Amino acid sequence: MTFRNALAWSLYGQIISYMVFFGSSVVIARLLTPHEVGVFTIAVATIGVLNTLVAFNIGTYVVRATDLHPRTVNAAFTVNGLLSCAIAAAIYLFSVVQGEYLGSPDVAKVLAALAVTPLIGMFEFRPNMMLRRE
Repeated sequence: MTFRNALAWSLYGQIISYMVFFGSSVVIARLLTPHEVGVFTIAVATIGVLNTLVAFNIGTYVVRATDLHPRTVNAAFTVNGLLSCAIAAAIYLFSVVQGEYLGSPDVAKVLAALAVTPLIGMFEFRPNMMLRRE
């Protein structure tokens, strides 16, 4: 992947991510009560903590590898994808725990809906790492 392609992928990924986040924030601010905004904030904070586990230093390996083969990049992308799927599953399971055992059905609904975010974010891994490597 060339530097320009990696830069374009990273830029488009960030733009789409920010547009979705901004749009959802505007919708949430207009439609929800203060209690519901608090519930959303708790869910987003939980996901933020769990998303820090996704990278798991795989990107550092790709950036610092002296002899980088396409197979290595593909393997790193696959491992990152598996971690992203595991985090998405963990967020969903955490939503079940919130709803059933901790008595927060509102937070559980929001977490269940936001469990898809790591699955979307995993496609940003390859262009970001190649850009950082360049």
